[in-house]
Amino acid sequence: MIIPITHLRKILKSTLESPSRRKAIFSFVFKIFGVLFGYSTFLFLAKTESASVVGTFSLILTVISVVSTLCVFGLDIYILRFISSSLHTTKEEITLVKASVIVSTIILLTISLIIFVLETFDFTEISFLDENFASLIALVLLHNLISILNETMRAHNRVGLYSFINSNSFLLFFMIFSLICSYLKFQIELSLLLLAGYFVSFAIILSSTKFHLKKFNLNLNLGLHDIQFLSRLRSSSPFLLSNSMSFINQWTTIFFISSRLMEEQLGVFTICLKLAMLVRIPVFAINSVTAQKFSYLFYQQKKNQLKKYIAKSSSATLILASMVVAFFYFGAKPLLSIFGTEYAEYIGVFYILLATQYVDVLFGPTGNILRMTGHEKTQNLFMVLSFLCTVSLSIYFHESYDLFTSAIIVFISQIVWNILATAYLYKRLNLVSIPFITYFKSHGD
Repeated sequence: MIIPITHLRKILKSTLESPSRRKAIFSFVFKIFGVLFGYSTFLFLAKTESASVVGTFSLILTVISVVSTLCVFGLDIYILRFISSSLHTTKEEITLVKASVIVSTIILLTISLIIFVLETFDFTEISFLDENFASLIALVLLHNLISILNETMRAHNRVGLYSFINSNSFLLFFMIFSLICSYLKFQIELSLLLLAGYFVSFAIILSSTKFHLKKFNLNLNLGLHDIQFLSRLRSSSPFLLSNSMSFINQWTTIFFISSRLMEEQLGVFTICLKLAMLVRIPVFAINSVTAQKFSYLFYQQKKNQLKKYIAKSSSATLILASMVVAFFYFGAKPLLSIFGTEYAEYIGVFYILLATQYVDVLFGPTGNILRMTGHEKTQNLFMVLSFLCTVSLSIYFHESYDLFTSAIIVFISQIVWNILATAYLYKRLNLVSIPFITYFKSHGD
């Protein structure tokens, strides 16, 4: 059926006249470019370096992400929901953001001190940390600051910039610095190049926060009573796992592969995973707009509007993701062959990881809904069960553990998570997140 030109014009006109729709479109475009810039770094390394270098790079970023998650302790997502609810004063918002920076820094220093003591007294010996300890601390600190400021901008509907900066834009700057050093024939450590990339991203998001949020007074002084260390941790702790819901199983798998297989195989797995996760670009893009809307509609008790909003966003996500899946399914072999024969040999691993990402899309934004409607503790419980599933299966198949086994384990764990979350949403909140099913149900209501 061909849509009439006049109807198309009406859709285009209504979109351009609506500030919220324009903002959603700009966010979607920025998010796509941000993700592509971030992923292009891995593809650049895969094309120019060996698979073992890609594996080492992946391990460094995984360590940074895990430590940063522990340091931020869910404070970034707590900020997003706190501000999005529109129930607080400007001073309370600014106090929360600044206190979160201080709390995350204290946790980072505590973790660093513990590791330093363990290394000094030979309680443990990690050569990876010995070589990169100072750089990793600086990288995690910048990662923490970027995460907190990003969610502050996102809560104030500055989603366009958030979408670009939060999509691993530091990797884009890392790649630029790498090309410059390669051209000038300078030999610089990987961690220092990453540090430069992080610093540029942090400078951009900090200056943008000051520019766009005029009310955000960076000179507001805080007393000890404003920091409320334990109180902040109690409030944000439910978001600790939920913030990294879609990555915990992947991080666990990367650590298992790095401990049992060679770095080259870790590099191959990383590239297959990165390519498969391109299916989630529509998810990342649409979630950057919908998260705060979920929170607003839920806390304003607009249940019917929330159902319709979930229906529209999840159905749009599925349509866009299906196009990406079709492209990668039919073009997988020539695409992997670009990076080398060692990648093309593991096309089966790529298909399994591709199916894993598509399953997440098929079940809809379950995690986003749980997190933004005050059910993050339940989300954490399901995440722990999924994590235990990953660990148990990895240990059970330790003798025959390879890339195919690891990919299947990730797939099973994601299925477990999605079934639990979807069932809970339907039974407890009477919400259906599955695309098209939720669409017809919302219109039926």
